[in-house]
Amino acid sequence: MSINQTVDNIDPLIIYMPGPWYEGSPSDDPLASRYSNDGTFTLSNSTGAAVTFTFDGTGVWLFGALRPNHGHYSVQLDGGTLISYDGWANPEQFQAVLFSAINLPQGSHTVVLSNAGNTSYPYLDVDFITWETEMGSVLEDTDPSFVYDSPSLWTTQPPNVDQFHGGTGHVTNGNQSSTTLTFEVCSFVQVFGSVDNNHGPYTVQVDNGTTASYNANKQNFVPNVLLYSGTFADGKHTIKLTNTPEEGGQYLAIDYAVVSSPR
Repeated sequence: MSINQTVDNIDPLIIYMPGPWYEGSPSDDPLASRYSNDGTFTLSNSTGAAVTFTFDGTGVWLFGALRPNHGHYSVQLDGGTLISYDGWANPEQFQAVLFSAINLPQGSHTVVLSNAGNTSYPYLDVDFITWETEMGSVLEDTDPSFVYDSPSLWTTQPPNVDQFHGGTGHVTNGNQSSTTLTFEVCSFVQVFGSVDNNHGPYTVQVDNGTTASYNANKQNFVPNVLLYSGTFADGKHTIKLTNTPEEGGQYLAIDYAVVSSPR
């Protein structure tokens, strides 16, 4: 059975590189409230600025705005042909589909959205991304599959815990504090948490391999955020998430995981 999943523009797994990219705000844009999730969006007016998102599934939809100050952009799926689009519209269209692809083979896919540039209409923005994937099993943060390296450095009462899945969560501000998720999977796994202005960078290590760095430091608190997503071969695997704050006291928050069932 397939389901649709959505990540907001502030999700750490949406890679804004190269940039620069900026988080939009009502103080800078009087129409910000017309974006989703209380008016959050990420924008750039730099030619060549790009957004990369990797997902496991069979379809994907990129959402943003079409506005009078927006210009051309391009999209590339799985390293294929660049497809060009025009982001100009008057009147504005918010939460509009910038790109979509369906009937993809189930598996890992990567989509890249790039600002093609226009001197008069230089802007491109990202509101949210939705993709279609298989339904998996939920593992709460309290599940024995999660092992926390030093329980004294983790608390089970993160801020806004009532907004976490199942009303439970784990949070740490300890430097190098980590949790390891052990699971058996035949397709994919996802780990969810939160972002906020008091959260910080973290790393992910899969099966004791190389580490990848992400950043959960964003302007505002947002729950149900995808902290990691990966595709795996059949068998037993581990994912280690480690808090790596740039400043003292920055947090890493864990909410739950979704794991596809073994065959």
